[in-house]
Amino acid sequence: MRGKHKTYRLISLFRSEIYTSDPANVEYMLKTNFENYGKGEYNYNILRDLLGDGIFTVDGDKWRQQRKVSSYEFSTKVLRDFSSVVFRKNVAKLARVLSEASNSNQIINIQDLFMKSTLDSIFKVAFGVELDSMCGSSEEGTNFSNAFDDSSAMTLWRYVDLSWQIKKYLNIGSEALLKKNIEVVDAFVYKLIHRKIEQMLNPQDNSSIKKEDILSRFLQVTETDPKYLRDIILNFIIAGKDTTATSLSWFIYVLCKHPEVQEKVAQEVKEAMSVTDNTNLIFLFLSAK
Repeated sequence: MRGKHKTYRLISLFRSEIYTSDPANVEYMLKTNFENYGKGEYNYNILRDLLGDGIFTVDGDKWRQQRKVSSYEFSTKVLRDFSSVVFRKNVAKLARVLSEASNSNQIINIQDLFMKSTLDSIFKVAFGVELDSMCGSSEEGTNFSNAFDDSSAMTLWRYVDLSWQIKKYLNIGSEALLKKNIEVVDAFVYKLIHRKIEQMLNPQDNSSIKKEDILSRFLQVTETDPKYLRDIILNFIIAGKDTTATSLSWFIYVLCKHPEVQEKVAQEVKEAMSVTDNTNLIFLFLSAK
């Protein structure tokens, strides 16, 4: 249906849903008349166990307050510069992993690798802590990464699982597993938040801390409620991780389907980065992205 129509309605026994890929409709809902298209209680109930009262789940004053603070913080030079350093560092690590796989003719899951790379980057920007899920050097970080991915997948599954609320009430099946995974996520995140709060409150530690990450920036605004910080930062991680990784994955897929374009892309990257050979082309391409 979506191949024939940019906007269509799906009617089920319990819901009526409208889907659109029309740019004019998307702009109208997300920009022109945004106030009229809230997430609503239905989406909030599905997402809140993982995302809490974050920007992806709330409406009204709560959304506006988070949007205002977030917009200001992301416009600061400190956070922009810090983000650039973090992403370039992880791009170099990603390029090294890809080069090693290429040299050894190793088959890799490119989307999984992109997901881990973007998670490492946004986690560092969010908490100021190295997760290193790409290389798996931290067992605790790997456990968090796996639990976070599984929690995200099972939360989305609620949209098609008509019995998820019953499963949650009985604590069985996918809902029992979701609960366990969220507990792993919360334990790791709350530990980092409490550690950062203690550092910020300690005059000796505070003077030596670089307040570049999102968590530190929010703590400087005197927002010290761990639950609030947990919710808003997990929402940032969701936003920064999946979007970039999915876009890169689709880009690579389309390149593979159209080999005649690959050389043109490589040449454009080399020209933009002022290089004359293919040395570290993977790094240059990812940096240009």
